[in-house]
Amino acid sequence: MSDKLTAIILRNVPESIRRDLKSKAAREGKTMQGLVLELITRYVSK
Repeated sequence: MSDKLTAIILRNVPESIRRDLKSKAAREGKTMQGLVLELITRYVSK
């Protein structure tokens, strides 16, 4: 990964969705940030 990294700030995410995402990431042994990056990468590569 030679791309420059930059921060993404997500605001106004409903607490229930944030909680579900965090628990799903934990079940998969990933961080929430890692899972979000994976989802974004999958979305833009279509």
